[in-house]
Amino acid sequence: MLCRGELQSECLAQIVAPVGGILQSVEVDLGGKVEEGQVVARLWSASVAEAVAKAVLTHQTLERERKLSADRVTSQAALQEAEAAHNAACLPLRTLGFTEERIEEFSHRPVGTNDHAPVLLEVRAPFAGEIVERTAVRGALVEMGKPLFTLTDRSILWAMLQVPETALARVQKGQAVELRVDSLPHHVFTGKLTWMGPAVNERTRMTLARAEFGDPTACSKTRCSPGPGF
Repeated sequence: MLCRGELQSECLAQIVAPVGGILQSVEVDLGGKVEEGQVVARLWSASVAEAVAKAVLTHQTLERERKLSADRVTSQAALQEAEAAHNAACLPLRTLGFTEERIEEFSHRPVGTNDHAPVLLEVRAPFAGEIVERTAVRGALVEMGKPLFTLTDRSILWAMLQVPETALARVQKGQAVELRVDSLPHHVFTGKLTWMGPAVNERTRMTLARAEFGDPTACSKTRCSPGPGF
C-alpha cells in the first residue's frame, strides 16, 4: 500500500536573543554543525550589565555582614537579609544561564572600576544539530526574542502520512515503513510507524499516521516529496 506524506525533521528549534542587546560575535555560520551547549553567539546587554552590578554590590554587602556577624557586631537578621538580597540579585543571571562559577567571579569585582572586560551573555545551542537558518549579524542591535538561528537535528526524520480508510485494517503501530523520495527514486529508506490517528477525516476519508526514519542521510540533504509505503 502506498500513501503520500510530508517529510520533516524530528527536532527543530529557533535560537532567539534571550535579552535585548548588541551582538558582539557570531560563532557559527549557515550549514554549520554544532554540539549541545555550544556557544553560537555572544551578546552584550545593558540589563545583564545592570544585573552583574547588583550582584557585585549585594555580595560586598553580604561579606561585610558576615564579618560583622563573626565579630558579633551585627544581628543574625541583618545577615539573613543580606543573604536574601544577594540571592535575589543573582537570580536573573542564573535564569540567563550564567553558571555559579561565573556569578562568583562577578561577585568579587570591585564596584565602579572599568578594569574588566564587559560581561557577554553566551547564547548556546539547545541540542546537537545543523544551523539551517541564520539571521544573526555581528554588531546588530537585537530585541529580546528576536530569532538568531534555526537549528535542526536530522538524525531522525519523520513523515506525516494520510492512510486511506480502506487500508486501516492492514496498518498498525510498529509496522515497518519504506520511504521513497522523488529526488532519489532508486533508494529506499526504512523506518517504522510510531503513531496512528484516532479518527477518520469525514471529508477525505483518510487517517493521519506518523512514521520515523533513523538517520536517512541522503534524504536529509535534499528537499524531497516522500511517498512512504507499507
